[in-house]
Amino acid sequence: MLSLWSLWPLWHGPRARGRTSALTLAGAVLLTLLGTTTPATATAPATVIDPGPGTTIVGGGNTTVDKVPYTVSLRRGSTPFCGAAIVGVGWLLTAAHCVHGTPPDALTARAGSTYTTSGGTTRRITRIITHPGFGAAPLRDDVALLRLAEPLPLGPSIRRAPLAAVTPPAGTTVRVSGWGALSEGGPSPAHLQSVEVPTVARADCERAYGPLAPGALCAGLPQGGKDACQGDSGGPAATPAGVLVGIVSSGYGCARPGYPGVYSDVARYRAWVSGHTGITR
Repeated sequence: MLSLWSLWPLWHGPRARGRTSALTLAGAVLLTLLGTTTPATATAPATVIDPGPGTTIVGGGNTTVDKVPYTVSLRRGSTPFCGAAIVGVGWLLTAAHCVHGTPPDALTARAGSTYTTSGGTTRRITRIITHPGFGAAPLRDDVALLRLAEPLPLGPSIRRAPLAAVTPPAGTTVRVSGWGALSEGGPSPAHLQSVEVPTVARADCERAYGPLAPGALCAGLPQGGKDACQGDSGGPAATPAGVLVGIVSSGYGCARPGYPGVYSDVARYRAWVSGHTGITR
């Protein structure tokens, strides 16, 4: 039987940083077999909606949820697999590749905890709204809204992140938080991590990956060493003031020199979020 893992080299562009559903993978496999994918650059890696563990933070360190109180852990059954950001008392924003094709009742969210396994407040997911433009080959419009069964109790460790109104200029410091791997292919911690990286000019990012989707935003260091990783998908990238500017989406490996992380640019999706939730800022 043909293995999905054996098809990884057939995609082109940055690789998604979280688990995905069999439905999404099947669609991506079909697109690949039909020859409808487009190479990014000669040296860029293959891209795929990653069926393996989600991404973690590389080059950062332990933090506590009160420092990044908009950060949420998503679970499928009892397994943490992606992150999300609180954008309203009853709404989360995450990566579409994390939840596309997954029934809402298979997911729960844990907010207000530094740990993926205990503490904080858990909520069932009652509705998933995937961006209508979402696609896997190449990865684009990688955002989804999650409706919670009950509102979250806001406080020092649970707060919504205001949505960025404009795309941040290159060099803007953003703080990425999550429970993804500590190194490429390495273990994921139960303790929340964070790292700060600067946003990268689109032209510089496209030199690494080739043409990017309009909703993409890049962040990282030229020399690598700091990045999101498997398991961090869907998690927040915010300014030090807590304004949400990005959602972890994809990348080539983790923290590799010359390959910044790729995020969904929240400012470009603000109107879409508002249209479904009524959230205006």
